[in-house]
Amino acid sequence: MPRPASTPAIVGPERLAVPYLAALVRALEEQGASRDQLLRGTEQSLAGLEQPEAELPLMTAVEILHRLRTAGLTPELALRVGRELDLRHQGFLGYAVLASQDLGQALELTMRYLRTRTRLLTMHFFADGDRGVIRFDEGVPLGELYPMVMDTLAVALFHVGRQLFGGEVPADIEVRLAYSEQSHHQLMRDYTQGRMLFDCTWCEVRFPLAWLEQPIGTADPNMARLAAEQCEQALRNMEQSEGLLGRVRQLAAEHLDEERGLDQVAQALHMTPRSLRRRLREVGTSYKTLVEEVRARRARDLLAHTRYSVDRIALELGYQDPSNFGRAFRRWTGLSPTVWRQGKGARNEERGARNQGTST
Repeated sequence: MPRPASTPAIVGPERLAVPYLAALVRALEEQGASRDQLLRGTEQSLAGLEQPEAELPLMTAVEILHRLRTAGLTPELALRVGRELDLRHQGFLGYAVLASQDLGQALELTMRYLRTRTRLLTMHFFADGDRGVIRFDEGVPLGELYPMVMDTLAVALFHVGRQLFGGEVPADIEVRLAYSEQSHHQLMRDYTQGRMLFDCTWCEVRFPLAWLEQPIGTADPNMARLAAEQCEQALRNMEQSEGLLGRVRQLAAEHLDEERGLDQVAQALHMTPRSLRRRLREVGTSYKTLVEEVRARRARDLLAHTRYSVDRIALELGYQDPSNFGRAFRRWTGLSPTVWRQGKGARNEERGARNQGTST
């Protein structure tokens, strides 16, 4: 469906706030890594990265993450950095959250303005019965970096929770991760003191909805208003560079069953197919890659949460031949759709639902 003419076209480079990168660079530097090598070609100093409103082009930030990993960034070190992140290092959004009246207002501000800070991940909130759910997904293709980024974020969320609650985060919380458990996750379990599920369909944090009414001890209405105004200005400044990848994923999901899906998506974005291909190359991906990501996530969701046959799911995802879907799913997960549905993927989803029912 064509986009309304009043919606601005996607133009301009995507950028990322980077205090998190600065913390990782400093941690590796303490272990002997070369700061110059890690930041080579970014035209940024470590001091510059540590400024609350510092930004880098999105794919430059991703490149630095890959360099950090190559230089010896371990999951354990990333978790340590997550424990040290502070809301006051997150620019105006951090101050707006700290000054919020309650957790509900803090979450509302975060949902509205998160993309002014990062596009590595997207964040969605919804209610599931009497539980609140914050769901995370990749904003850019992170590949092997995704578990490390999510691990660090999960730990950072507990650190932020301690700031907002003024002490330990209540135990009635569940963290779901869409990848397998590794040995370093025991450190994460020890720190979070919460239940964690692995091999789930989505990366999520689940908690009682009643938490949204929890007052914040650092509430300051004037500071919250001023900080929110600055966030709103930053958001307006980004209107002409709206997140390309998220918009393409959204539109691609609407055209999975069309042979000329790329053409339809390009038309909706007021681009030529050639321009869209070029823009996607500039941020390190392709339309084919994004379609694969959309299909992989949608496939796991349908297998875990519906009784649709595998053939019907294949058609839902745009596969005219179910055997092609089966081959693709084995490439994504190492299992056939039927085995995955009967195995650990579905069991973890069911176990999460049972835990949700017993924790409220």
